[in-house]
Amino acid sequence: MGLRAPARTADCAVGYLVRPNGHATRDPQPGERQGFDGYPIEISIRLGSCGSDQLREAQLIFDELIRARADLPMLLCHDLDILVAAYRPDRGQHEFPPDTTVDEFHTHRWLDQVART
Repeated sequence: MGLRAPARTADCAVGYLVRPNGHATRDPQPGERQGFDGYPIEISIRLGSCGSDQLREAQLIFDELIRARADLPMLLCHDLDILVAAYRPDRGQHEFPPDTTVDEFHTHRWLDQVART
């Protein structure tokens, strides 16, 4: 499902694409586990002609989603590669170091913060 709304940080529109998380692996093999495997839904956020403000806008939307649905775990990724922040109802919000990838290589940074499959 696609949605549009005005951006709050720039003079452009935000596009939202809500869909099943097709990037998650249900039963990952050793070395294939990724931080977003435990999340069934993906909300992709795009900022049209104001792409440089995308992360800032996404962080505002992430915070708003947490306030609206504090009962659900959520993960904020940038370009399906870098973990920015995580929220779990039992642990609260956590920000990751800037170079934390979704890949198993960084499991020690994200394992206790992400939803489990």
